[in-house]
Amino acid sequence: MLICRFEINSSKKSAKLICPGIGTFEAFTGKDPYTNRLECAHITYAPIPPGSYWIVDRPVGLIKKLKKGVGIKLKPTLKDDWFALFRVDNKIDDFTSYNSNERSLFSLHPKVGSGVSLGCITLTHKSEFDFLRAKLLNQEPMNIPNTSIRTYGIILVRALDSIKNVC
Repeated sequence: MLICRFEINSSKKSAKLICPGIGTFEAFTGKDPYTNRLECAHITYAPIPPGSYWIVDRPVGLIKKLKKGVGIKLKPTLKDDWFALFRVDNKIDDFTSYNSNERSLFSLHPKVGSGVSLGCITLTHKSEFDFLRAKLLNQEPMNIPNTSIRTYGIILVRALDSIKNVC
């Protein structure tokens, strides 16, 4: 199983996603003024909290499921190619608690539009995301232990410098 590292230096606007055997990719997390500032990870739209995350297929919303079920054709969206990131914690889902605050909806995706990251791991270059996505999909997924959720690997989110106590 692939294990990547997302290494964040809070003093810089870019970070590195390192996936051994695949490559190193420029990325960032969190909306300004919180970009890459892990001490702010408890705030909505700030960086993804430190920890380990399963790389999984994005959950399909209820309306999309219902439309597919009755045969309504759906237009593909940019988000169809994204991956969800489920934190390795007490419950494997799209929610986590960090410093007594709930955070959710983390994704691995390319920079699109205005280039805002709402707490996701956002690759700066779409071509690099497409390359990484192809490599992830080309390997055999496995189930997260004790679940039926398929995973393509894990991303370890960590600070390269010390996390300050105050955001």
